[in-house]
Amino acid sequence: MKTNILKRNEDFNKIIKEGKRNNNSHFIVYSLPSLSFHRDTFCIGVSVGKKLGNAPVRNKQKRIVRDIIRKLTKENLICNKQFVVISKKNCLESSYE
Repeated sequence: MKTNILKRNEDFNKIIKEGKRNNNSHFIVYSLPSLSFHRDTFCIGVSVGKKLGNAPVRNKQKRIVRDIIRKLTKENLICNKQFVVISKKNCLESSYE
């Protein structure tokens, strides 16, 4: 599966405004059906706020989230969607597993 990384602020805002919201104690996930014609592609954007820590801590959290999503795509659980994942403070205290 091909993964596209969302980087533009307009893309984040569109998915947050129009998408469906799911949250738990660690993450907020917004999802929106993709308009792409390829059924095996999806887009993801990861956001970690400055309240969680300095730049190395935030970048590590982004890498962890992307790795989790990469493993989910290998199991074909995600397709033809756009996602924005926002990490909460509790995610730093939890283990990777």
